[in-house]
Amino acid sequence: MSSARLLALGRSWLDSLRTLSHAAQHSDDPEHVHQMRSTLRRLRALNRLIMAVGDGTRRPAREAFDAELRWLAGALGSCRNHDVLVTEALPGLVADLAAVSARRLRRAAAQARDVEFKSARTVLAGSRCAALLDLGDTVLGGSEETAVAPTGRRIRRAWKACVKQDARRARKAARWPGKADDEYLHALRIRVRKLRYLLELGAAGCGSATLDQALKTAIRLQSGLGALQDLAVARTLLAGLAEKTLSGRAGIAAALALENSIAQHRERALKNIKATARRFHRLPVFE
Repeated sequence: MSSARLLALGRSWLDSLRTLSHAAQHSDDPEHVHQMRSTLRRLRALNRLIMAVGDGTRRPAREAFDAELRWLAGALGSCRNHDVLVTEALPGLVADLAAVSARRLRRAAAQARDVEFKSARTVLAGSRCAALLDLGDTVLGGSEETAVAPTGRRIRRAWKACVKQDARRARKAARWPGKADDEYLHALRIRVRKLRYLLELGAAGCGSATLDQALKTAIRLQSGLGALQDLAVARTLLAGLAEKTLSGRAGIAAALALENSIAQHRERALKNIKATARRFHRLPVFE
């Protein structure tokens, strides 16, 4: 992959980010926020690779760009968490609750999501988000400011170094997922996620059967860890919602039923994670 190709890919993602931001501000569909967060991660992976290659006088701007991408992803996180609770986690978790309790929790969760979505819109309409997009135009707007543009070989070498570093850290953290707590598994998810987006860059430049398999396995592992993190977030959010909407025996019964349901879902998620982690360790592309 050439330097020009990397920059062109980054500009296309930045354009997507701008389009998704506009759509999120003028739509009631939180899916735009989900897509924005994925695009932000892709931009961070690309920006990191370019910095690893060496980008001359633009490095300070790229470091600032990375910090702003990280900020925006974090600022949109609560909106994403509440939407996942409403659309994915809650339907299964409230299945064993009394009808009245389940209905109250669903209503409260939907109201909380609306509040968070409104906050996300405010962030996207703000000056800091506009400045982030302008900064992206600057750092992705042309060829590198170096005497000689990085060669494809140099870029591939930097990519392999980044992949090996991330894979080594992820493999080490993934040795005993069944014995780890939620905080540890969340950290593992972040490591696997960083690796996944680097692998995507490699597949976009020069895909191979081995690389494609590694990418599929990383996505599967990230997805499993993400489901586990969603359960941990759901437990926290539901505890607050239940406290506000349920009381007395109904509240106690709901709390017990929810905890039992979360434990069952967590056990199934861990089983899938352990199986995928074993495949992850055997992938030859990380050697």
